Amino acid sequence: MGKLIVKGFIILAFLFLISVLTVSIDPCVNAYVSPGNFYEQGELSISVINIADTIAPVELDIYTPSDSDTYPVIIFQHGFGSSIKGYEAISTHLASHGFVVVLPQMYPPGDFGSAPTPEEEATLGVQIISWIEDNINSHIPVAADTSLLGLAGHSRGGQVAYRMALQVAEKVKALAGVDPVDGLEMFGQTLAVTGPLTFDIPTYILGTGLGPIVVDGFLACAPEEIGPSHFYAANPPPSWLVTATTHGHADMIDEEDYTEFCPACVSEPPHECRDGMRSLTGGTIAAFFSGTLQENFNALAVLIDAGSTPVPAEMEMKYTTNDGCEWDNDFTQGETVYGKAALGLSPDTSYPLYVIDDQTEWTDGMTIPTCTQCISSPSTSFTTDANGNMACDTVIWQNAQVNPPLVYFDVVIDVDSDGLFDVGTDFLDSHIQP
Repeated sequence: MGKLIVKGFIILAFLFLISVLTVSIDPCVNAYVSPGNFYEQGELSISVINIADTIAPVELDIYTPSDSDTYPVIIFQHGFGSSIKGYEAISTHLASHGFVVVLPQMYPPGDFGSAPTPEEEATLGVQIISWIEDNINSHIPVAADTSLLGLAGHSRGGQVAYRMALQVAEKVKALAGVDPVDGLEMFGQTLAVTGPLTFDIPTYILGTGLGPIVVDGFLACAPEEIGPSHFYAANPPPSWLVTATTHGHADMIDEEDYTEFCPACVSEPPHECRDGMRSLTGGTIAAFFSGTLQENFNALAVLIDAGSTPVPAEMEMKYTTNDGCEWDNDFTQGETVYGKAALGLSPDTSYPLYVIDDQTEWTDGMTIPTCTQCISSPSTSFTTDANGNMACDTVIWQNAQVNPPLVYFDVVIDVDSDGLFDVGTDFLDSHIQP
């Protein structure tokens, strides 16, 4: 769904990301692409290689596929005071889907008092990127394509990943945060994200429903004002947000390293719900990086398929353009709204288009409703280009006017022209936040 001030038109949250997410890869390199089924372990066997801090800037655990091929690189930053050993399940999951995953131990685990500042940690992280570029292929049995670099991190590690990306945006092809937490000003820290971000990097945020709950009357593990929604609101399109509504800030940590301090999920046996969270975390991150680093665009559908998640989750995304074909996420009354999407439909063909009131639920076969809040009339059809896609100058809504002046709305392409919403056939937009 979109929102009108006219706020946030996101179109077609299915398999249409080719035009924006294409990554340059040497055509002579036959790089591995995951076959999918992302919530399950991938098909590749994995080995773990430890690099001592006498060789690299810090101690590294490298999770690498054993099968000879070329793979993108993901650097995963641990949370505040955490050990990289607590992310073994997630890292193994990612590597099994075709990534070389590097976990740097940025400082001794549990040493909260002497931990570096987030700024210092990010500067060290950038040095690690340089070391990886120069050295990783002499330490692993496969080919790591360091030009296809993804950054990720949990908790404060998510903030560190963002700081690293802001320092060397030209090197980062995709960025993910697992319940990320920005700088705590009450402790004298500064915010990494102070407003809308302008880098050209696809982003994915995984949040938790229990993360913002205050612990012992003091502080939440992922405070609402500096947590996942804070990062997501600042991300430029394309960006995805998945919220595990019944889970907590640390529920994705390995079971043997898990300590219950933050509010946590509940199940019997207790580890069962955390197993699901580890599956959600590994699966959605693998799908995101497969779509952005492996050019496996079908994988991105995982990030909007809330009906298939291993634990309850809500999903949102941003994907908008303005009249200059630039990504935009804020429209005002009277502005023209444009769409852009790689659809793979029949070329030079007209398809019905619906801009309608926000629907809380879409079911297969339901009649596509009308827009009762539209003052001006949205487009009722569009014509695909020579490649069967929606060109970026496609007008969705000329002089968009709504009543009341701040509303959500949905957009549907009725591919089979039957006036019904058909799951798997028609295209539907997705929710965004202001």
